[in-house]
Order: sequence, then structure tokens, then C-alpha cells
Amino acid sequence: MNSGHLNIFEASRSARNRTTFAALFLVHLWLVSVAIAQQASEQLLAQTIIRQPDGGSLTLQQIRPLAALPIKQRQPEVLTPEEAAIRQRREGKESEVISIGATVYADGMTLVRCMVDGRQGLQVVSNMDFRLLCETGTLETETKVYSLIMMAGHEPETPLPAMYSENASQLPFGGTPGFVLAESKTSLTEAEQRAVDVLTVLHNHMRDNHKALLQNKVQREAAQAAQELSRRSARPPPPKHTVFQFWKLPKQSGSGNASGGSSHSTGKSSAGGSVQP
Repeated sequence: MNSGHLNIFEASRSARNRTTFAALFLVHLWLVSVAIAQQASEQLLAQTIIRQPDGGSLTLQQIRPLAALPIKQRQPEVLTPEEAAIRQRREGKESEVISIGATVYADGMTLVRCMVDGRQGLQVVSNMDFRLLCETGTLETETKVYSLIMMAGHEPETPLPAMYSENASQLPFGGTPGFVLAESKTSLTEAEQRAVDVLTVLHNHMRDNHKALLQNKVQREAAQAAQELSRRSARPPPPKHTVFQFWKLPKQSGSGNASGGSSHSTGKSSAGGSVQP
């Protein structure tokens, strides 16, 4: 046999070997996928598929209970020097949680609803734009630390409702911050007085830091407008297909059934949680 025939024979045998290897590899993958599918089928007890308007889907699967996951040990908190100084400065100060709901009207007036530590609060009319406080998470005085939960809306074409106009006419002019009760009262409850004290602190803060707060507001609104423009011009995201798996935990003495849950998604985001049985 000459060298030419030998080369052809070797090349043909090498090609057959590669084809055989590829076939065996595909069979292996198929067997693995069948085993995984069978295992998943054995774990699956019930399934519901909810089609979404955008073409995506939400699949709810009840599966057999999984083994308990190991509890992660909580890592010790590491503070930066600045954070440590703030914590030390605030030691011994009273803390209060302040909930503010505000509507800013076209005439510059703001209708404010203030609650302190979840108690029944107070409604006032202010001559300040409370959107200035949207990024103010914490305020600190010599004796207290206020944690601010802020929600502010804007009515650019609607003036302050007429029912509040008479009281609003008592507010100072010339840029001096002030507020009045939205409804006249002969006396204040303890919770209402605390709200007045808090609102006084907030107005003083806006007065003393007006320039910086206004600059932050302008920058924040410009960034929001740019994000909205980018969102509208961007291509719509592909539909997501999310699978939410849940399982019942064994009933414990003195308590009802508990449940656990996990999820995964073929989109870019996923959701997690638990489902009550």
C-alpha cells in the first residue's frame, strides 16, 4: 500500500473516531438531562402556570421539602471612622420616627401630614416646598435623632384647595419658612404637639440649608428626567419566565404549618419569598 492510500485510510479512521466520540458525548448529555428531569419530576407535587400580558410567565411549583439550608453566621459589623464617630455622637439621644406625606401645589403651598412614631399626627399648610427633604433620611438635634420617612407629590397645575386658603393667608411672606394648622383647633393633643415640634425642626432645617437642599433637588430632578428619557427610548425588555418553588415544612408542636420558598427566572431579575399553605 502506497503512502497516499495510507494517509486516506488514517484520515478516514480519525474521522470515524471523532464521530463516535461526538455520538457518545451526546448520548451522555441526553442521559444526564433525563436523570435531571426525572429527579425534578419526582420532587414536583403540583404546578400552576400563569401567563403574563407581556408574553412571560410565572410558574408556581409545590415540591417536596428540601433539606434545611445552613444558617450563615452573622459577620461582626465593621464601621468606618466616620460611622463610628456618628454612632458615638448619637449615644444617649432620643430617637423618633417621623412619617411625612406632602402635596406641593402650583402656588408654592404644601399640605403636610405629619405622624410621630406612628401616632395620630397633624395636618398643616406650609409655605415651603417639602420636596427639598426627599433625600433627608436623618435629622439630628442636640437631644434627638429623627428618622424621616418622606413621601411628596406635586400638583403643578392645581393651587392649594380653597378650604385651606384662610389659614394659609396667615403664613409669613418674603421667603421666611412657616406653617399653620390646616384646620383651626382650640387645643392640641400630646401627639399633635410632638408633630408641631418636629415640623418646627424641619422648617428650621430647610431655612438653614435652603441653598444646598435646592441644589440637590434640581440635580435629582434632572437625573430622574434623564432616566425617564432613557427608559422611554430603550427597547422593551424581553419577557421573563419565573419559576417560584415552595414546600411545606413539618408541623411543629403549638404552631401551624410553615413553608419555605425559592425562585429562579430566565429573565434578568428574579423574585423570592414564601407562600403560606
